[in-house]
Amino acid sequence: MKPHIAIGLGGVFAWVMVACAAHEQDDATGMASGRSVGEHLMYPDGKACQAPHAQTCAFYSACVEAEHPCGTDGYALGYGEKYCERFMSHTNLSERGNAWRDATMACLQQELIAFIGSSRRASCEALSDAAFASHPACYTQVGHSICSLPMTDVWAILRTLDGPDTFSLRAAKQIRSVIATCLETPGIAPGSREAAAFLVTR
Repeated sequence: MKPHIAIGLGGVFAWVMVACAAHEQDDATGMASGRSVGEHLMYPDGKACQAPHAQTCAFYSACVEAEHPCGTDGYALGYGEKYCERFMSHTNLSERGNAWRDATMACLQQELIAFIGSSRRASCEALSDAAFASHPACYTQVGHSICSLPMTDVWAILRTLDGPDTFSLRAAKQIRSVIATCLETPGIAPGSREAAAFLVTR
């Protein structure tokens, strides 16, 4: 394999890991802080939940979980809040990396507003499906796409992820979607376009 192709594959696999979206690592301190009384005061009622606060994570427990209780295995607590808090703790991302993180966090929370104040309670499965379906587009927003981040940021993000869910069917679908978007992104690493094209057609 030529060196530039190997480098490209490394970039694609980094995208793959990020596209799977981060999963599990119990962080008791972070989880507690996300559900503190102070943060919950941001959302005293359903109306307040219609406008998630930037760079905070309480929306998941104070709004989503409060209205659709699914427990620690559900999306709001077991995925959304946990990874929101973990990414907020990052101190080694570049300026572009921080901008991507903040834009992605805001997008993911905005996508869940439709479930707040609804007269019909959604099932935990329906909530989770809708939330995960929004991930690829949030990861690759115009102006804030993971496809354009420097590899130092991608690896910093990668180190926050847990492995068990990386190879799930849901993750595989997200991977393909993100890679397909990255294929259309100008300026990706040499060899990555060819490697990504190969993976998307499998």
